[in-house]
Amino acid sequence: MFDTIHLGEPTDPDHLDDVESFEDYEAFERLADIIQLTQQTAPVVPRDPKRDARELDAVPPGVPLAIMVDQLDVDAVTGHEQVAVLRAQQRQASHHQAQVYRAMAAIAATMEDEFDDEASQDHAATAEIRAALRLTRRGADTELHMALELVQRVPAVLDALDAGVIDNRRARAIVHGVTHLADDTAQQVTDAIIDDAPRLTTGQLAARLRKLAITVDPHQAEKRYRHAVEQRAIRTQA
Repeated sequence: MFDTIHLGEPTDPDHLDDVESFEDYEAFERLADIIQLTQQTAPVVPRDPKRDARELDAVPPGVPLAIMVDQLDVDAVTGHEQVAVLRAQQRQASHHQAQVYRAMAAIAATMEDEFDDEASQDHAATAEIRAALRLTRRGADTELHMALELVQRVPAVLDALDAGVIDNRRARAIVHGVTHLADDTAQQVTDAIIDDAPRLTTGQLAARLRKLAITVDPHQAEKRYRHAVEQRAIRTQA
């Protein structure tokens, strides 16, 4: 019946074209309060949980999907529909995890503006994340490294996570599989595998990534092989 009235900006002409006095503005405030109360107390129209569950696969992650899964009683639908709910919850969780990584990378960028040397920047960003999420120092380091890899080196993987196409386990497998590669090579490899990633297990992803890395950068693959042989020799001698 009414559009939502946004208060707090009495000089906004879009809101107060007809307001000629402070008393008129107070009347607008009272009207807004009534509208908000009506919206809060309006009866909720019952929805068909089975229909909602069947529709979930077509809804991308974001606010609409969050509302649907939050209001849907998973115990009130069939087993097949419960699987659809599970998939929807996972897509939404992946979407939120991508936002967490973006926030971590944003904190790191802020610390770059605050401090001149890289060591101080890394320490400050890690400290902020550690305090915010109650992590150990190593845990905060690991999460920040993951965030920066996604944002700076393999943004296609972050976009897939954000869209709910892959989950965090697959995102980690991909990031781990290209950590040793140069930036351009890492992007080549991730671009080649990202479309297949949703259908692969993390083990299959790791194997496919190793093969792609050898194909794209055989010189780096040989260096990794020699390093692994040397490490085995050191452990054997020890």
